[in-house]
Order: sequence, then C-alpha cells, then structure tokens
Amino acid sequence: MSNVIRCTAQKLVLCRPAAPAALHFQSYVTRAHPSPLPTAPIQDALQRLLSEMDERHLHRLQRWENNKEKRVNQRSAYLAARGRPTHPSEEEVRKEAAEKEYRRMDESVEVALQLNLDPRKPGQALRG
Repeated sequence: MSNVIRCTAQKLVLCRPAAPAALHFQSYVTRAHPSPLPTAPIQDALQRLLSEMDERHLHRLQRWENNKEKRVNQRSAYLAARGRPTHPSEEEVRKEAAEKEYRRMDESVEVALQLNLDPRKPGQALRG
C-alpha cells in the first residue's frame, strides 16, 4: 500500500489510504444505517433498458434452442408416466417441438420513484 504525506499547519502527517470497499464487511444492516439504493436518472434507465432488450431476447432464444432436447425428453417422460390416452405420444411431442419456434416474451418493468415529499405538509400531499 502506498502512503500519502499530508502537510497540516502544525505538522506533517503520514496517512494510509482507507481499505477498499470490497474488503469492508458489514455483518448486519440496521434501519438507522441502511445501505444506499442504486439510483439513476429516469431517461438513462429507460434508454439502457430499451437498448439491451434485443440482447436479452437473443440470449433467451439461444437458451431455448440449447435446451430443446431436454424439454422434449422431460415432457415425453411426464406424459409417459402421467399422461392419458388422449395426450400426445413421444413422436408427436418431438414433431411439435421441431415446428414451434421461440415466442418473444413481453418484458415487464418495475419503476420505483422517490419523490421526497412530506405528506404532512399541505403543499406536498399526493392524491389519486
């Protein structure tokens, strides 16, 4: 570790840099000193969310294709153990898996806004 020499009005002081935050371990979290929540401007957060949407879709599509055989095997084993005569056979399950493509999923977004309002003050009350 490197030391820093700081000159004050009275004397020279040898200062050691603080330990990195990664080495600091807090064994518990109190309500008096909670860990800060990550914040970001709304415009930047939405832009990042939208720019990464196609990347997440391609990742899910790749997982869908990689796990296709496992899904087919699980479904055919389940239908063999618990299926009724009207349920599809193993050949039908494999044919259906080959025909069906990955469906694009709708993503949901959770937004938490901290408005810093005091509802006890009449000018800062929220309604609706």
